Amino acid sequence: MDWFRLEVAERRGFFTNHLLLGVIFVCFWLQWLADDRLFARLTLTGWSLPGLLTHPFIHVHSLHVGWNLLLLHVFGGVAVNAVGPFRYLTLFFLFALAGAAGHLFAGGGQAAGASGAICGFVGFVVVCRMEGTVSLLDDAVRVPVDWLALALIVKDVFFAFLPGMSVSVAGHLGGYLAGATVGLAVRRFAVW
Repeated sequence: MDWFRLEVAERRGFFTNHLLLGVIFVCFWLQWLADDRLFARLTLTGWSLPGLLTHPFIHVHSLHVGWNLLLLHVFGGVAVNAVGPFRYLTLFFLFALAGAAGHLFAGGGQAAGASGAICGFVGFVVVCRMEGTVSLLDDAVRVPVDWLALALIVKDVFFAFLPGMSVSVAGHLGGYLAGATVGLAVRRFAVW
């Protein structure tokens, strides 16, 4: 029985997405071996280059990394299928940096996670009108990727108004905007 399956027209570049998922998963477990100073350097704390490059691989707790891995599997899988492995990795870092910029420009403090990159892929997939379906429970439930994207955006708007949430709404917004901007450029200029 297939509990969860991503369906796309082709299956191009999935290895790259699975490799990235594996690296994030391994980094999550390795981060617990780091002392507090090293951990702080690996997270997003201002405009320091190490934190800007490594924060997407560091996650705060298992639910955080699990949710991000699931969403990256879906939206990253759709994106890598469309743009290929090299462009996919380039977009991952571009969207992660855009999310970091959104977070830092909004005055956010220490942050970790790949949410900015994932939100970038959400914006990119929606604007480019890429097709894909998530199949749950052996096809008992089938959800188009664009409906899942809409649910994520609604969730972020909801979290924006909840007091005490430790979600970087500005980081997510930075990712969404970068993804939508790149998606518009791709559609307008037929870059890929």
